[in-house]
Amino acid sequence: MLPLVACMFACGNKQESKPADNSQQAEVSQELTDGADNSRFTTDSVGFGLETKKAIVNMWADFPKGGNAILVNAIREFISEEMGGTYMGDLSDADAMVRHYVNEAQKELNKLSDEFESDEAPTLSHSIGIQKLNETDKYVSYTAGEEVYLGGAHGSWISRAVTFRKSDGRRFDAHMLHDTDSEAFHLLLKEGVKSYFADATDDTQITDEMLKDMLLVESPVDYLPLPQYPPHLTAEGVAFCYQQYEIAPYAAGLPSFTIPYDKIRPYLTATALQMIE
Repeated sequence: MLPLVACMFACGNKQESKPADNSQQAEVSQELTDGADNSRFTTDSVGFGLETKKAIVNMWADFPKGGNAILVNAIREFISEEMGGTYMGDLSDADAMVRHYVNEAQKELNKLSDEFESDEAPTLSHSIGIQKLNETDKYVSYTAGEEVYLGGAHGSWISRAVTFRKSDGRRFDAHMLHDTDSEAFHLLLKEGVKSYFADATDDTQITDEMLKDMLLVESPVDYLPLPQYPPHLTAEGVAFCYQQYEIAPYAAGLPSFTIPYDKIRPYLTATALQMIE
């Protein structure tokens, strides 16, 4: 079980009182201050867990502590939404937020456990981990992993990631790409999926026919779909991740790969290019 790390903090750019006729100047000053905070984004790891015979719940996150107030709030909202989206309290109270979602998940699992007719009901579980993945002076990328076991042969695992622009907290999704219907772009996807299976099987020569046998998709391997969850920026390139059963069987895991910037650059929008230059 994850240890409980209680972190309570408030986000705010303190500002001295100004005369009424200087209010516009104060707003401009605050905007400049926010922009200057882009390189000072800081986090604390916050976690909480509960364990009973019926259910085990663990949740934790790299919770924003300081930096651009707009960015900090955007990532706090993202964390809350990834954990369930029902917390109505102060977003700066990380401990209260995580406890809320752990308690809600525990109640839900207890209900499900009570529905098992057998006295030997399995211990159900739900865990969520949200981690800062990569950061530059222009953006920060987060990843959220969720694992759930509700009985049966095995549990399920979901991995999502998102990139935030530091200056205004904008979330970037698949719209950071263009021309994704082109044959050349689909070739990059195919080669990326091949690289995943090559690493997983220690077979560096994955042919198209071999790849077809490994996948569940009806489309030709030359026209694989984009993952349902958006790509994100990393230090090496743009990362893609398919979920369980999205294109491959459970045993294949979550096919994921990173296309280097020198290869994917022609498919990045002008806005996305500004983030990596």
